[in-house]
Amino acid sequence: MSTSWLVDHCTETFRLQPALRARELKDLIDKEYSYKATLFMCSRVRAKALNAIIDDYKGQFWHIRNYLYEVYKKTLVQLVK
Repeated sequence: MSTSWLVDHCTETFRLQPALRARELKDLIDKEYSYKATLFMCSRVRAKALNAIIDDYKGQFWHIRNYLYEVYKKTLVQLVK
């Protein structure tokens, strides 16, 4: 079981519980996947999953910015006419 596989499967857990600690994640992995993960691995999974979530949010804000720019352009075109 690799860190990237765990990140793919645990990202949604961190969306729901962003304050989940590495030790709690370790217990969750032990129970859900029957795998004895190390604390170091769990801390890397936590960091990568939270980073992926933050990047998703930044991407969404970029789309909002582009949308507002398009609305602004359309409004200016209508005002000029």
